[in-house]
Amino acid sequence: MFIDIGAGSRQEAEKHVSVGDLVTYFPAFYNQGTRVISKAMDDRAGCCVLIKVAEQLRECVHDVHFCFTVQEELGLRGARTAAFALSPDVGIAVDVTGTGDTPKGVTMDVSLGKGAAIKVMDESLISHPRLRQALVRVARDRGIPYQLEVLVRGGTDAGVIQISKEGIPAGVVSIPCRYVHSGAEMVDTGDMQAAVDLICAYLATDLGI
Repeated sequence: MFIDIGAGSRQEAEKHVSVGDLVTYFPAFYNQGTRVISKAMDDRAGCCVLIKVAEQLRECVHDVHFCFTVQEELGLRGARTAAFALSPDVGIAVDVTGTGDTPKGVTMDVSLGKGAAIKVMDESLISHPRLRQALVRVARDRGIPYQLEVLVRGGTDAGVIQISKEGIPAGVVSIPCRYVHSGAEMVDTGDMQAAVDLICAYLATDLGI
């Protein structure tokens, strides 16, 4: 990638930047009613959902650990060490997923505004079937809008959670997101609320897996 910072020489450029410096998009945050647009909704949206779950969780029959992991895009590094240290009975990743509801979008049956997405599979994971079924059952029983997600490219922290130690049942609650990995990722606040409601409802049950 070529980034023009307006320097006239190497010496002038080195007054402002040096080898190893990081760059990022710097777009504005747009609130379009129920749709919000910004960089890094992957995974700001997931972090927001976890915070809201922690705030709203009132009853729980389980011991719950909330992990805000680092370097998911660089090899799931934070999740790898967290899963090894915690050795949970069940792991649920909260991440965004792509949508198939734009004219030239990928072919997938996930849309913005139709609820949280319960992952079936992606490149790194086949969700534990009993965990997926439990999440679907809770969503249906509580009237929480949900979609089933098959992601043909990409993965989440759940990919390394499932192979940590002797193996940990893992799944994903996803937030539909348009234009993933761009400077203008778009999510729907209704989908985020559905993800919060689903996770809270699941944790309040004794379904386990």
